Amino acid sequence: MTGHGALLRALFAVPARNNAADEELLLDIGSGSGRVVAFAAIAGLRACGIELVAERHARAIAACARMAPQVAERLELRCEDALAATTPLDHATRVFCNNAIWPDALNARCAAHVAQCARRLVVYGTMKELQPDAADAAGLKLTRRSGVPVSWDQTGWPLYLYELRGAHLVVGEPVDDDAFHAAHESSTGFTMC
Repeated sequence: MTGHGALLRALFAVPARNNAADEELLLDIGSGSGRVVAFAAIAGLRACGIELVAERHARAIAACARMAPQVAERLELRCEDALAATTPLDHATRVFCNNAIWPDALNARCAAHVAQCARRLVVYGTMKELQPDAADAAGLKLTRRSGVPVSWDQTGWPLYLYELRGAHLVVGEPVDDDAFHAAHESSTGFTMC
């Protein structure tokens, strides 16, 4: 589970604004079987996962049913199209999307939807860098890059962290941590089937 911990540390490295830290909500778009949100709930965070594929959502529900009640109460699982969802985005402060194999057009639509609907957004984390024009159109600025352990690559995978333009004073190039460079090198020649 070190990958999940590294992911949460990276997503929460960007400080919350005002009193947002009191009401943090991690939203995982394309949450699959719910591993990221389950780990977040176990770590004491409120988390919501949105998954479109009913079979993956059912696996997440089954896993949640085995959790302790005090953990499960911090977790919400939804089976719906994230591009049509607005309710969980209203409350989300941290949004994560494992978009590593998504086409650029879908990434652009998702980024625009998150930026428009997540009024309390502190950070939007993606596994695939958004095209610069898509980030600009959504009003997002790449501010940090990290690397996190993943199941499909022993070295890790890049994580790109975006903030809404104007939310913080951002000057110059994105801040990288040491893990980003190794993960970026490893992912450069990698292709998913």
